[in-house]
Amino acid sequence: MAKTVFHSSIEGAQHGGKTLDEFVNFAKNAGAVGAEPSNYHLEDENGGFKSAIEIRETFDKYDMKLDGISCHCPI
Repeated sequence: MAKTVFHSSIEGAQHGGKTLDEFVNFAKNAGAVGAEPSNYHLEDENGGFKSAIEIRETFDKYDMKLDGISCHCPI
């Protein structure tokens, strides 16, 4: 029996105005199976980055796959 190799995914750079939760929720509602948030989605309120646990919990909340991180001009 054939197995699915690819899945639908959304790249997040053009969704910079959303929080990580809002972006992953958007991707889920758009029918994607996975999402690639931008580095901006991963920033916390202190200027650092969310922990791996926080990121994983957000993706688990929506039953989504983390397809990578899209880095845009972080410097």
